[in-house]
Amino acid sequence: MTAPFRGAWCVLRPGDVSVAHAHHEHEIFIGMTGSAKVVTGEQRHEFTAGDLVFLKPEIEHYLVNDNDEDFAYYAIWWDRAMSDEFVAHEIDRAESHD
Repeated sequence: MTAPFRGAWCVLRPGDVSVAHAHHEHEIFIGMTGSAKVVTGEQRHEFTAGDLVFLKPEIEHYLVNDNDEDFAYYAIWWDRAMSDEFVAHEIDRAESHD
């Protein structure tokens, strides 16, 4: 499948903490099961199943599961280059079917 974004299914086990990082892409997290916290700077935000989290580029963040059940979420990220690559691919595909 071609898409203007990338994605990953993620699971944090009880007690897990993801690696703090920042990147140039925009990012959305979709909470699927359980709950955790998204940490940005000094702020800790509750994040539970059904919630959406939007992170702008260059914001350092990480997730903490300090609960006693798994927390599953889907991460989607994109930038201009991914969008441009997708559009170019779709144009090439459409032109090859003419």
